[in-house]
Amino acid sequence: MQITIQNWLNELKVQGLSDETIRAYEWQIQKLVAALPQKTPIKKIKRKMIVTYLAERRETGWGDSTRKLALNAMRSFFKYAVGETKSPVRDIPIPRPKKKLKRTLTERQAYDVLTLLDTSSPTGVRNLALLTIMLDTGLRAKEICAIRLDQLDLESGTLIVKIKGGDDGIAVFTDYTANCVRMWLAVRETSAMKDVKTLFVSIGGNTPGQSLTKEGLKCIFRAIARQVGLEKFSPHDMRRSFATLATIFGAPTELLRIAGRWNDLDTLIRYTQAVRAVEIKKYLPVQKLMEI
Repeated sequence: MQITIQNWLNELKVQGLSDETIRAYEWQIQKLVAALPQKTPIKKIKRKMIVTYLAERRETGWGDSTRKLALNAMRSFFKYAVGETKSPVRDIPIPRPKKKLKRTLTERQAYDVLTLLDTSSPTGVRNLALLTIMLDTGLRAKEICAIRLDQLDLESGTLIVKIKGGDDGIAVFTDYTANCVRMWLAVRETSAMKDVKTLFVSIGGNTPGQSLTKEGLKCIFRAIARQVGLEKFSPHDMRRSFATLATIFGAPTELLRIAGRWNDLDTLIRYTQAVRAVEIKKYLPVQKLMEI
């Protein structure tokens, strides 16, 4: 079983799936294997066993999104292992998660996040540079952690970023952000280990001076949430906020798609769903009529 799983994971890498997706798929399949009777051969895994497993997971709190991910992983695995026609999950319907608006910063919240940071400390200087780049560029957590010094051009306000699939992309940022990064670079000289090439590094914690990790980034966002009074705040909120606020400020859709490195407009539209209905206020009729 484990040899087949490893061969399948290698195949996913060849297909170009992201490391994050591959890890999530592996976790789901290993979770399934652990729940089955010991040493159950792949060909003996039946539809009823999968349905029972998913029902049990639902009782433990798995929502539609998690079960959808599990079924997608299973469909991929069993298609590889036994073929699509013999797959025990081929006709199990995939849940359709209820659509919910994702967290996006309002203009006021974004302003507070950028202005309420205490920049009298190295941590605050780093965090301001980090947040301004993320809000200007919409970089994902993995991308922001991986930025190297040699990928950054402060004069042109651009940086090269490795995007999904491994291709190079360009991210653009404002002069204000460039100045915030310059302030951080002055501090970084005494905060980073000499052999570390990434732009952002940990300050304190378990790995001071080393490259910032996704887990470290999440910790930073939790600390910022407490500082500025947000109930929840995650790195991906900044990507949605980049798309939403740029839309509100009038960015053309196609230009925003290119700048945010989205492959298609449908994906961008999902990211801008949080353009709040209150934006319609300036167009509503009653106020206009009463001003006549």
